[in-house]
Amino acid sequence: MIDTDAIAARAALALALAFGAGCASQRAREEPPLPFHVAVIPFTADEVRDPGTPAGGEHREFHLALDPDVVTKAVVAGLDGSCFARATLIAYPKDVSREAFERLPASERDTYWVRACEAAGADLVLECELAYSPKLRSAHNEKFWMNLPLFLLGGPACYFVDDVSYQGDAHLYGSLFDLNAIRAEHATLEDGRAQILRLESRFQDTSLDFIDRAGGNVGLFAASILVPAGLLSHESSNAERKVSAAVSVDLARGLARSVRDGAREILVADRLAGFHLDPRSSVEIRGNLLHFRGEAVLRRNEQERMESYSIRLGSHTASGEFGDAAPDPADTTRRARYLRFPFEADVELDPTARSLEIQLVAAGASPGVRTFTILLPELQGRGTAAGTVSSERP
Repeated sequence: MIDTDAIAARAALALALAFGAGCASQRAREEPPLPFHVAVIPFTADEVRDPGTPAGGEHREFHLALDPDVVTKAVVAGLDGSCFARATLIAYPKDVSREAFERLPASERDTYWVRACEAAGADLVLECELAYSPKLRSAHNEKFWMNLPLFLLGGPACYFVDDVSYQGDAHLYGSLFDLNAIRAEHATLEDGRAQILRLESRFQDTSLDFIDRAGGNVGLFAASILVPAGLLSHESSNAERKVSAAVSVDLARGLARSVRDGAREILVADRLAGFHLDPRSSVEIRGNLLHFRGEAVLRRNEQERMESYSIRLGSHTASGEFGDAAPDPADTTRRARYLRFPFEADVELDPTARSLEIQLVAAGASPGVRTFTILLPELQGRGTAAGTVSSERP
């Protein structure tokens, strides 16, 4: 009789070691999150059928089936605290069913989403579209042939080799909006004028080992004594579930990479606002006060100067007006001139606050407002302890 518990334990140990090593290398390359709180709107999935695939309830033996809720949660988890200071999933309204809400006109749905994002205290809004084909293809990969010597030697080592690959087609498209532009009624979610960046993530293939494909089926483990594991259980129900889960994670990771690739465009937003907060800010606890020091960076065009700022920590707020600016020779070019407006303020300490919220207001013919969120994990429960929190420029 096959000891499936022992095999599963060894698989878990191998995965844990691999995951730990991956996380360690990822942390070594980790960049500070962008200073924004992004609200994520839940999204539905559009299943793109292949030509000749019958519609309706016909059973398909092996196919890709993505749960939009699972993908949404994976996206939020991938953005929260890593790509952005905060990421919050917005909930559907409680007084109407999800199906009924989706049948409402787009303008009514957008009105609800904007109000919910405002209530969450977000700076940005992420709206995504998920599309995929149910068709999946499985095939041996190059590891299958490397796995054969392990089979001939005997033992369970061949169970842990990802020797079967699955190919499919799934896309996740995202639009990142500035909530302040929508709040000021300068734009809507539908007209796209508040869009800062278009994001994209694509799934093409993933691989599974025998443990994932078999799912604890004792008969398959018994068969694997006589037959190489790479020939067994390619298109089982367990493989289908594992592939669907892998696709969800892969799409979320791809979207996070897309955010990282567009980090400067998201931060600067020259096309939309023309000013931003330099992320190289510093926060220091001085007694019962939190001292913030930073710089607003302005691209000089319609806005000639920065007007005012407001800094909020929990229930406490400090505000002021900007003084004189200094030229920014590092970013200034022949066609674009940048100015730097330094500012600092003291805010009464609130040890329960998770983040610092900063509002910048630009003066000029078209005054603008942008908000930024800086995560302050070091302040949790520290009261009046001294310390400094800083971030680097992306």
